[in-house]
Amino acid sequence: AYAVNFTFGYLDILYKNMLAGVESMTPFDEAYDAMDLGIYKDIPASQANRLNAYSIYLGLEASSVSE
Repeated sequence: AYAVNFTFGYLDILYKNMLAGVESMTPFDEAYDAMDLGIYKDIPASQANRLNAYSIYLGLEASSVSE
């Protein structure tokens, strides 16, 4: 249960920050650089974090255009 909650928290932070970036029309690099991952910044998977964030950003951007 801990691993699931930990992963959910990480994905929730990514999603909320990328959503804020898309809604304010902030370029990805700026939105990513402004993001505070808190306790998740030093996890081993943080190397893949930028790619995960970019994927989420693109998906949110695409859905905002199609609305």
